Amino acid sequence: MKLSRLAVAALLALGAWKGTAMCEERPQPRLLHHIMDVQLAVREKAPPELVVTVRAQTPTPGYTNVRLVHALYKSPPEDGIQDYFLLATPPTGIVTQVLSRTQAQDIWADYPKWLKGVRVHGVGEGVKVQMLP
Repeated sequence: MKLSRLAVAALLALGAWKGTAMCEERPQPRLLHHIMDVQLAVREKAPPELVVTVRAQTPTPGYTNVRLVHALYKSPPEDGIQDYFLLATPPTGIVTQVLSRTQAQDIWADYPKWLKGVRVHGVGEGVKVQMLP
């Protein structure tokens, strides 16, 4: 009898917790931690396109809306390196604590002539620089 009351109380508590979790705001995108690899390729078209592909590690599976966003400048950077930020929305709820991999790509048509390379920002081990081929 005590066991069944305990089970009912646990289920009610779990239901209340789930109900509040569903009312919480959705997490905001954040910088990813470990940038593993940055690749640049130039597509010879009219106008030419720069393809930036970034592979990164996430602390858990389930990150969504992974995107690579480049910084906007009032004037070109002196070093000719374009800054990018790798953002993703973390999962909600309980997730497996397993390192996972993800990737994002940006295609920049008619990229500027001053561009010499890109710098991708994350957190921790999250900065990698790659020069144009």
